[in-house]
Amino acid sequence: MAKSCAACAYQKKRCSPQCPLAPFFPPHRREDFEIVAQVFSVSNFKQLIGSVEPHQQVLAAESFITEAKARIADPVRGLTGTVHNLSRQLDNLRSELVSLQKQTELHSRVNSQHHKKLSSDPVDAHTLPAVLAVVPPMLLQQLDSFCDSLIPVPSNKKACGACKHQKKKCPPQCPFAPFFPLNKIYDFENVGKVFGAANFLKLVKSVDEPEQHLVAESMMIEAAARISDLVHGLAGISETLSQQLEDLTSELASVNQQNRFHLLRSIVQKNKSQEKRKNQITSPKGASSSAPVVVPSRLILDLNKSPSPLPYLKIQ
Repeated sequence: MAKSCAACAYQKKRCSPQCPLAPFFPPHRREDFEIVAQVFSVSNFKQLIGSVEPHQQVLAAESFITEAKARIADPVRGLTGTVHNLSRQLDNLRSELVSLQKQTELHSRVNSQHHKKLSSDPVDAHTLPAVLAVVPPMLLQQLDSFCDSLIPVPSNKKACGACKHQKKKCPPQCPFAPFFPLNKIYDFENVGKVFGAANFLKLVKSVDEPEQHLVAESMMIEAAARISDLVHGLAGISETLSQQLEDLTSELASVNQQNRFHLLRSIVQKNKSQEKRKNQITSPKGASSSAPVVVPSRLILDLNKSPSPLPYLKIQ
């Protein structure tokens, strides 16, 4: 007899051969199902997965699991905190890389008087990877303001965005009003589709009051990302940004190494020019000098630490 899937085992019910959750939660993934149920609710998960093309449903389920794990690990920021930090790091790396590429271009122009230009054409800000191209514009705006300010608390004189969406009177102590002013009606709609209104309140109220607005804001961002991309959600954005961070870090290291070589070439050429002028003044006609070129020992140490992209410049 086949074992029940993790979903049916958790819900203590018989697992049918056509169980819609079995492909995503085999028996050994009970913990994954529990956190998905806790964060998104079973009904929401099934409805959203059902909206995805069958060949992409497993991938979508994995992204839900990733986001649920992040929410359990960080109840306040969830995966939104990770994406926010990644976007900031990438912006900083882009600025640093542009600055280093300008240095490379300058070194190349100086060295080209004596040697063939070694570096590739400099990369400007417009040709660098579009760091946040994978983030929808509205979501990018939310990410930029994430943690920078609190969501304003609306007046109870008018219905909040949640009650307006549900077409009901907003009571004085409406639990949704602090998080969904009237201009956030679509945020509530997204949160309702992805997390469920009851789940939203449960997760928000699970943290101390000063942090509840951050929980709400991060859940709005995750919900907007999921509605924008049912398959990958915010987990897909996080994965893409992580890869871009790795690529830019590697490129930055390469440009740094290239600039060290340009600096070495500049020092060598300067010393040779000085020695040549000295010989022309002090040496008899036809004499030559074999005085050593002085190169800072720290630069040699740095260059020899990593494989050289320019083998014929290896320092002995």
